[in-house]
Amino acid sequence: LLVLINVGCMGGILKCRFYPQAPLVITLFHLPVFIGILRATALKQCHRGSFYRAVGQCGLIVGVGIIILWLLWMTLEAWDGDWKYTDATKDRLVERSADLYATVELKLEGTTRSLNYKLDCKQVPTHNFKFVYG
Repeated sequence: LLVLINVGCMGGILKCRFYPQAPLVITLFHLPVFIGILRATALKQCHRGSFYRAVGQCGLIVGVGIIILWLLWMTLEAWDGDWKYTDATKDRLVERSADLYATVELKLEGTTRSLNYKLDCKQVPTHNFKFVYG
């Protein structure tokens, strides 16, 4: 049964284009399951309060460590910094994901075309689709 569930999870990860949240959801659901398995098997003799206190402390330490590393990565030039979310970062991300935009097709007013960031993804559209398509 566990193998079948994990095969389903792997299938969800492979469908990431249609379900981009799948890896995050799968990870979030596996963590408590694996902690429960650890508690029920290898650490069965451990006192319940001590076990969950240790799990909570480890989670807090790892979470704070990840946030610190992320903030350092975002700001330190030595770690290829300057990853603050600015217009330059948006442009760099759009440039790096040009292949992704090319694979997504839009159907508008009877025509089909690939996704264009400058036309389709701006917060406030600065164009009229009727003008673009005639």
